[in-house]
Amino acid sequence: MTANVEVVFGRALVLTVRVNFNYSLNSLMWEYQNKILHITDERVTINHTVSLPVNSNGSIFSTLQITSVTHKDAGEYSAIATNIDGRRFISYNVIVLGKVK
Repeated sequence: MTANVEVVFGRALVLTVRVNFNYSLNSLMWEYQNKILHITDERVTINHTVSLPVNSNGSIFSTLQITSVTHKDAGEYSAIATNIDGRRFISYNVIVLGKVK
């Protein structure tokens, strides 16, 4: 599933996903253009928030934020969760609007 997300040049982009899991979650990562997103830009942050109830089921909220978006930030971002049962993902096609040189 891919959702289009429009953001205005110079504004912040915030993408949040919720991953529900039963007993195990091996990894949760973000990709950009089908490559693991390594944070080398101070404008980019990734935060994970875990919600664990009394039983073994839980949720993780993962937020990717880019402040002051430029046209270089346009493209496909995916959040990918894996565990013993396989892999699931959600993708966003980010479209940057405005200020074309």
